[in-house]
Amino acid sequence: MKKAEQQQNDQSSGQSGLFANEQVHNEYEVHYLPSPSFSFRETLQFEKMVMGYYFYNHPTDEYKADLKHISATLPSALVFRNNKEARILALISELRYRSTRSGKQMANIMLEDGGTLLNAVIFPKVMESVSDQLVADSVVVASGKINKDYRDEWQLMIDKVEAVDTVKEKYARSFEVLLNQKHQRLFEQLSALLKQNQGQCPVKFRYQVDSTQGSIITQDYFVKPAQQLIDAVDALLGDRVSKINYS
Repeated sequence: MKKAEQQQNDQSSGQSGLFANEQVHNEYEVHYLPSPSFSFRETLQFEKMVMGYYFYNHPTDEYKADLKHISATLPSALVFRNNKEARILALISELRYRSTRSGKQMANIMLEDGGTLLNAVIFPKVMESVSDQLVADSVVVASGKINKDYRDEWQLMIDKVEAVDTVKEKYARSFEVLLNQKHQRLFEQLSALLKQNQGQCPVKFRYQVDSTQGSIITQDYFVKPAQQLIDAVDALLGDRVSKINYS
């Protein structure tokens, strides 16, 4: 009986010793540092880097609002008909070069919009004029004719490839920025940002100060109307205040 009591006392002693050494933890309030949100393009880049492919969105999604203005269509909206002229906005997801029997270079590429894959071929007579635009994982506007290849599959015979931002600049009438009174202190930074993105598209300032509003186009600013510039201006001014005007 004494032996059992001694064992019980030892266990109680061990437990009290264990809890006696337990440290008291204080609760702390978590404070997160503010950080700017990622742009659409940055989010896609991180997604591709981590997962190896685009999951939620696709790079061509960025240009859906521009399609009707630049007279282009996505591969998934293409109507397939032999010898049909087509102008397609798509991502170059694969790029393979090969030589013809005469030693000249041609290319087979894969165009996609996240929903449809389209084979395309570039023959030697066109290669020299488009080679600078053939960059894997870039969005382009490709023009040519639709027909069937030797496997009886539809393909685009390309005769022209353009960078999508170059096409947007060609069709854009102005790059518009909406300003109000709180933006006055940021105008010097805005001016520097616009001058860092020089191009051929005029900048149109729309302003609203108290009850006064209007718009002005000056000869001081001509930019490339790319999505990166829209993201940068909106981040600087803290609002969605910039856009591309096509009319």
